[in-house]
Amino acid sequence: MFYQFIISVVIIQLMFFLLHFVLYNFFLLFLGITNFRIIFALKIVFIFLSASFILSSLLSFRYFNIPARFFYTISTAWLGFFYFFLWAAAISFIIYWGFKYFSFPVDQKLLVIILFSLAALVGAYSIVNARNVRITEIVVALPNLPPEWQGRRVVLISDTHLGPVRNYVFAQRLANKINKLKPDAVFIAGDLYDGAAVDLDRIAEPFGGLTAPLGVYF
Repeated sequence: MFYQFIISVVIIQLMFFLLHFVLYNFFLLFLGITNFRIIFALKIVFIFLSASFILSSLLSFRYFNIPARFFYTISTAWLGFFYFFLWAAAISFIIYWGFKYFSFPVDQKLLVIILFSLAALVGAYSIVNARNVRITEIVVALPNLPPEWQGRRVVLISDTHLGPVRNYVFAQRLANKINKLKPDAVFIAGDLYDGAAVDLDRIAEPFGGLTAPLGVYF
């Protein structure tokens, strides 16, 4: 089992390194970077970023202090931005070679700046959007539903991922929202935790304050 874990980590890390290597070379090519110091700095930055998620994840398995949580939060946020940056790079290639094929002039540096700025805005919006808990009301019509269940209100929550990023404060905010809905029953689906070294009882404590006449189920 340990060897399988090591092999999985190595494969994932190699994948991250390869994708970062592709983005690194994209910047050198499209921005025409030739300055040795800038190239060296980019190498260091991209090597660190490519290893940041694995390193922060391994640290989060053992530590729940502020530096470890901060490192984990930054590395996961970077993964989100990195995903959009890869799309920006791919679209840049398509637009650039499309314009070249039809002999249309295109400023590749300006193209990169525009697309990567849009990618950064989408990434920032995604982070804000992820923190905004929405309530979706769905009316479920079930055949042969017993009369005692007619008109009942049930709350379902999932993917709370309590851990270094979403912790006690998030759980308390979520519990308050649920109680305001006055549900008859509450169902908590996975993933409850984020696989980090956390005080499980403390971080999920607000869920102990959920009130529902027909019970709270995990």
